[in-house]
Amino acid sequence: MQESASAAPKRRQHSLATDLVTELSQRILLGKIAPGQKLPSENQIVREHGVSRTVVREAISKLQASGLVVTHHGIGTFVLERGDQTGLRLKVETVSRVRDIIELRIGL
Repeated sequence: MQESASAAPKRRQHSLATDLVTELSQRILLGKIAPGQKLPSENQIVREHGVSRTVVREAISKLQASGLVVTHHGIGTFVLERGDQTGLRLKVETVSRVRDIIELRIGL
């Protein structure tokens, strides 16, 4: 019996949402979408990138989590100033200080 020469379909390394996050974050970080500027609407992003609204919403959610954008419901999604990022990034000094406080509390 002869086996088919075709290989199994290759799996994507990244999800569509991750690819979209990469694209949008690059545009933001390179200044193509300036701080304070509104991102294109969901429908515009859907048409431009050929993805579903679910993918767009997931990507925007990831951008929010990374502190690059903020969404005002009914108004739109806006790029944050670099200093306004509210992601989970902490300064090294802050992490060090928190560790010192925890060590002190454990020692009590």
